[in-house]
Amino acid sequence: MVADQVQKWYETGAIDMLLIRQDHPHGLRDFIDLVVPILQDRGIFRTEYEAETLRGNLEIPNPPFRKII
Repeated sequence: MVADQVQKWYETGAIDMLLIRQDHPHGLRDFIDLVVPILQDRGIFRTEYEAETLRGNLEIPNPPFRKII
């Protein structure tokens, strides 16, 4: 049910990033172990990263080199 709701939000454009806050000690682990694989199978959550840096994965160009004088 959780994966279905996340997919619905994603497909309607309501979210493009998911931030999770869990007060229960096992809540985040359960989400990672139980929901993320379902979202990966559906192609909503990546299984690996294309670039080695956050900048690269967000497709942000490198800033021009600035010379410090």
